[in-house]
Amino acid sequence: MKDMLDVLRRKYRFDEWRGRSRAGESVFAWRFFLSGNEFAGWRAHRIHTAQTPEGPIGTLSVWQRVGGEKDDLLGVDVYEAESRAAAHDYLLRLLGEFQGDLGEPRGAIGDVSFVSAATALFARANLVVLVRALGTGDPPVNQIADAFDRSLVTRPNADGPFAPKIDAFRSRASTLGAALEIAATDPQGRPVQYRLFAPSGELSASAGTLRFVPKDDGPVRVTAYAINADRHASSAEVSLPQ
Repeated sequence: MKDMLDVLRRKYRFDEWRGRSRAGESVFAWRFFLSGNEFAGWRAHRIHTAQTPEGPIGTLSVWQRVGGEKDDLLGVDVYEAESRAAAHDYLLRLLGEFQGDLGEPRGAIGDVSFVSAATALFARANLVVLVRALGTGDPPVNQIADAFDRSLVTRPNADGPFAPKIDAFRSRASTLGAALEIAATDPQGRPVQYRLFAPSGELSASAGTLRFVPKDDGPVRVTAYAINADRHASSAEVSLPQ
């Protein structure tokens, strides 16, 4: 396995993009899920989660074009890693599973991407995303991947009574930066996912605990958004150190 990974690192110039971020701030997705309303013009045909061998949990999905033929399908798989570095490691492993060559690393989509006419594989923050054409259709894979990527780093609009209620968002000092605790309740009792933003530093999660490691000395404000299945969101902030 180590020998194969060494070959992949050289082939895909891993050291050039390992740990790289193209976002203007630190972003982290926690408890990610697909609701079935993420892609305009496409309806969710199947969404399920799976634990990958020696890898992160994946949300695997198949979408059918609205008004299209039965086999006009799009595949979107999203893997939630514990950190940006872990996402890049898993992206490299996925590159090794492709029969063809996805070419040179690019920066047009995500923090790093590898694309062809029918496939877009990219990492953004701690997520690894694979968008690909399935069946006999010809979906605009790169356009879809780019729009989805932009949604991952865009701060949601906090809105109204249909948004989840953030019951708590606080921090406590730890040996590895600050441990963050967040809890939210959806008005209809549905699952809630979180998106966190900080102007600098590193966000990660391990053993169910969110962590933030500042890049520099001085106060930093971390903003958390709780998002439900209808993409309604609420926000809360915590200042570090406290």
